[in-house]
Amino acid sequence: MGLWRFAIVGAVALADSHGIPDRGHFANETLTELAQQLVRAKRECLSATVDCLPALKQVRYRVWPFVRTLIPVRARPLEPTDFHPQVLKAQVTCGATNRSLIFQHTWKAAGWAIMENLRSISSEYSEQRAMEDNYRWCDQLANVDRAHSHVFTFVREPLERFVSGFAEIERTYRNPNFDFFRLAETGSHEQAQLFIDRFLEDGVMYNGHVKPQSEFLPPFSASCGLRMDFIGKVEDLSNDWSSILASQQCYGNPFRTWLGQHPTHRETFAMSSIFGVKLYETKKAETAMHSVLKSNDSVYLRAFCWLSLPDYVIFDYQLPQQCQDEDILEVLQILQAANAKAD
Repeated sequence: MGLWRFAIVGAVALADSHGIPDRGHFANETLTELAQQLVRAKRECLSATVDCLPALKQVRYRVWPFVRTLIPVRARPLEPTDFHPQVLKAQVTCGATNRSLIFQHTWKAAGWAIMENLRSISSEYSEQRAMEDNYRWCDQLANVDRAHSHVFTFVREPLERFVSGFAEIERTYRNPNFDFFRLAETGSHEQAQLFIDRFLEDGVMYNGHVKPQSEFLPPFSASCGLRMDFIGKVEDLSNDWSSILASQQCYGNPFRTWLGQHPTHRETFAMSSIFGVKLYETKKAETAMHSVLKSNDSVYLRAFCWLSLPDYVIFDYQLPQQCQDEDILEVLQILQAANAKAD
C-alpha cells in the first residue's frame, strides 16, 4: 500500500506544541522540539505547502548537533534545498473514460521503469524537464488540471537509495567537479569515504541522486508545485502501481518489471534484483560504501540516519538497527505517543 495509508491524518495533524504529549522527564526539550518539527515537516511536505522547506530546515538545525557528536563536520549544517525534477503527464483510457496521470520523478526510486510503464499504457504522453534545465517549469505546471488529474511519485528506503545513488555517481559522473573522489581507487573503501565526507559537507554539490527524498516535495512557490495524491514505495512497486490505476478505475495493466532500463546502464555492470525491478549497479562501489557506513561502530551510518530522519518519518520507513540509539529512539517514542493521542 502507498504512503496515503497513513496520509495527512493522525500525528500529522498535531504540528504545534500542543500536538506532542508532555513527556516530562522522559524527554528533554531538545528531543521534544525535534519531534514537533518532524510532525510539522510531515504535515507541510505531504501537503506541498510553502512551509515544507522551512520545516525541513528546522529539523536539520536540530539534528545537526547529533551528527557533530559522531563526525567532525562543520559547525553550520548543510541546509535542505528544494528540487524540482521531471514531471510526466499521461492520458490513460480506462473503459470509456480518459484519466490524467501525473508522475513526479524522485531520483533513484525506479523512476525510469515507472515512466516507461506509464508511457506504455498512455494514449498521450509528455515530459516536462527538470526546472534546473527548464525555465518554463512553473508555466508548464500551471497547465495541469488538478481537478481531473491524479498526481503521484515513488520513494525508496533511504539508505539503499543513498548507496545506489553513490554507485551511479561513481559510474557516470566524469566532469571535473567530481574529481575529488577519484583521487582514490574506484570502488575502494577510501573512495567511498571521500564521497560521504563530501556528502556531509554539501550533499555532494546537492546532487539529486543522494538528496533526501523529502526535498523533492516542497513547491517552488505557492502557485508552483505539485501536491501528491499518492506516494508509493519501490519496495511494493507492483502493488502500489496497481493501487494507483485502480483509484482511477483502470485495471488489467500490471507493472512490467522489464521496462525502463536506466539510460546509463550497460550490460557490463553486475545485475542486481531490487524489489523485483532489474537494475544494473556497480556492486563493488556499493560494497565499499556499506563498509564505510558500518565501520568504526557505524558512526557514518548513524550520522546518515540523523540527517535522513525526515525521510524515515515522512515516508514511514524503519530505521536501520544500528541507528536505533537512545536519543533517536526517544524521538520516535514521542512521535508514537503523538500518533496514539491522535487516534
